[in-house]
Amino acid sequence: MFSIIVESLSIHLLDQVNKYGKCFIMFIVPLFMSTSRVSSQNTGFILVRSKPSGAEVIINGKSTFKKTTFQMPMEEGTYEIELKLDMFHQYKENITVQKGQTVTKDIVLKPEFGTITINSEPADADIILDGLATNKKTPATITNVASGMHTIILIKDMYTAGKQELIVNDEQITEKFVKLLPEDGSLSIKSKPETDFGSLSIMVDPPETAIYINGKYFGLSPKVIDSLALGNYNLSLKKDGYAIETKPVLIIAGKSTSVTASLQKGKLIKITSSPDGAEIIYNDKPAGITPAEFIVKDGTNNIIIRKKYYVQKVVTIYAEKDYQAFKFSLDADTKYEKLGIHIETNPSQADIQLNKINNPEPLPSFSAENPGSYSGKSPLNIDIPIGEYNVKIEKKQYKPIERDVFIDKEQNFKFNLEPIRYRTRGNAILLSILWPGAGQSYLKRGSAHYLMGFAGYGLLTGAIIESVNFNKNYKSYLNVNSSELINKCKTELNMYYTFLISAGVVWTTNLIWTLFTPSEEKKYQKLTLNLNYNKVVGMTEMGMKINF
Repeated sequence: MFSIIVESLSIHLLDQVNKYGKCFIMFIVPLFMSTSRVSSQNTGFILVRSKPSGAEVIINGKSTFKKTTFQMPMEEGTYEIELKLDMFHQYKENITVQKGQTVTKDIVLKPEFGTITINSEPADADIILDGLATNKKTPATITNVASGMHTIILIKDMYTAGKQELIVNDEQITEKFVKLLPEDGSLSIKSKPETDFGSLSIMVDPPETAIYINGKYFGLSPKVIDSLALGNYNLSLKKDGYAIETKPVLIIAGKSTSVTASLQKGKLIKITSSPDGAEIIYNDKPAGITPAEFIVKDGTNNIIIRKKYYVQKVVTIYAEKDYQAFKFSLDADTKYEKLGIHIETNPSQADIQLNKINNPEPLPSFSAENPGSYSGKSPLNIDIPIGEYNVKIEKKQYKPIERDVFIDKEQNFKFNLEPIRYRTRGNAILLSILWPGAGQSYLKRGSAHYLMGFAGYGLLTGAIIESVNFNKNYKSYLNVNSSELINKCKTELNMYYTFLISAGVVWTTNLIWTLFTPSEEKKYQKLTLNLNYNKVVGMTEMGMKINF
């Protein structure tokens, strides 16, 4: 409990220092160290806040190596303040600092980015922005795109790549529509030599079977398809009243590949499941996702129905009618009923709250009594059912963490909490002057080093008591010349020096120790590397920050 009081007192003292500046130091420090006064007649303060925060602060063209929110004592005068933040316009302003006053600036930075909305015909084309994959397909919206000229390329199999240039303006939405041309269309130009192509010959029993290559219709069998680019393709053969035949084919440059197939006559069936969305496997090949209709052979058929988090079901059906419907229920896999989760934080004893999220995909519900909410302090070990959870982690004097996690197996999570305000060595030294060990407890957040203060002030109190006793007995000695009194005075004087020197050793040892203890920010962020892609010069830049 006392450690909490000492730490709270330390933070309060530092807040007073930040609030009243050097005057507070000039008032407190002489009470303990008898130092001379420091003049601050020509000093004021500047306080710069920005939205968003984290902008680099530059004063008179020189970086302060600090970011907003920024506060600093400045001598009286006029200064040029400049703020820089990626994806935002640079901000400049001249401010005048007067002695004894605080100049406060709240600055809203103007975004230097916009949004792109891209659509294509046909849809589902891969989007390349300025030569980099976006991992998006049309139609799509791309946010936080730097203002200026950009190049977009859309790529889709069997279509010619579409290239467009556009200009993105600040805080505006730029819309673009691109119509892609088929590679085998009349407007397509084939620049590859004939040796890069092959042909495919298809014979099917029965004839007039529909031919699909990579999902695109190519006519009825029998058929020879020329000028197919070399590579792997998926061939599907479909005809009413027959089971679908699917097989991979390889096109070799300059050669003809022959495929002969016989479709199996069968019946049309419909498979539904509870829950739906289950995968159907027929003849060791995917047949669809429930609910699904497909052709099976006459008579007995084995079908596999499977879905993640449910027990796989193997069923046997007998197809005897032209159309039949079957429905199956899947059982939840009990191995997902209770999953062991371990959550650890640095520092520990953080408050943890887990709340279950309603998933768009149906998941097993193992118990109607499942509360869906769990809480505790780190390190936390709990057993929870499968599902998506919102995790909130809070601890006093640290920034809260909130994120969504999907739990489908036993996992260990570790979160590093970031202090709201990093504790610095300069503040720790000030606290160590006031109370030995308080600086160490401040930097190490609640450690027992503050106990050094009891030793230091105990020795100082002993020195004061011995000094009072010495003065009292020495006055008596001057009135009565007594050997007993002079011996007492010598003993008290020796004890006075012993206590005083010991107290000095405690203070000095504590100050040296604190001087060589790193600040929190330096302890956790000694070296920081940042990689950023510069769209202006078209290259990746690396930034390095070293805290001394």
